[in-house]
Amino acid sequence: MAWLLKCYNTEFFITVTTHLDSGCYLNLMQSVGSSIIHQWLAGKQWQPFAFQSEAWEAIAAGESGIVNAP
Repeated sequence: MAWLLKCYNTEFFITVTTHLDSGCYLNLMQSVGSSIIHQWLAGKQWQPFAFQSEAWEAIAAGESGIVNAP
């Protein structure tokens, strides 16, 4: 059974495409938000932690996930 999921496309953080059979897929690496985050990290000469990159990749692959920030 296919589910119709309503996904919100926000130009700032993520680009979302909707697929009837497989839900929402996030195109994180091509989003404006991703670029802002990576530029900010680079400006501080930092890199994302491995768990952050893994979470972003999993979410982009359509897996459910949550990233908690204090």
